[in-house]
Amino acid sequence: MNVCWQDALKANLRRSKKTEVSTRSAIVGVGHDLRGDDAAGLHAARALRALLLPFENWLVLEGGPAPENITGALRRFRPQLVLMIDAAQFGASPGTVRWLDWRAAAKSATSTHTGSLNLVARYVSAELSCDVMLLGIQIGDNTLGAPLTLEVAGAVDRVARDIFLLASSQL
Repeated sequence: MNVCWQDALKANLRRSKKTEVSTRSAIVGVGHDLRGDDAAGLHAARALRALLLPFENWLVLEGGPAPENITGALRRFRPQLVLMIDAAQFGASPGTVRWLDWRAAAKSATSTHTGSLNLVARYVSAELSCDVMLLGIQIGDNTLGAPLTLEVAGAVDRVARDIFLLASSQL
């Protein structure tokens, strides 16, 4: 996607708001805490949980390395939009943030959780009749026991800040 991720998310939220009285959006952070930059989605979810706590139309979940475990919470919340955030490998500089096509995730090596993310996104989209978007953060180091790299930590902070600002503007 050549469109900046913030503009694409804003457009999706605006489109949802036109059809729903109160748009409900969910964020699912995906990743593995013990594998360095692979935890980017989890760190983003943790930052966003604190920031979005006052907004009852936003739900933030940690999917961990098995995002299929959060489908029950999503069904109960019934969002119009599910935004998955995950570490990814798409050949850019570490910390680059990019939209990824979750439909293609099973066929490519972009997401570090390709198989389960594709299945979860397909299930959630069909079961809840909602939009699903996948935001990828390019990894630098995902070796066992490594911390987040500075580039990915900076990207996580920017993603959390920008999503918070978009959520705040939707009030």
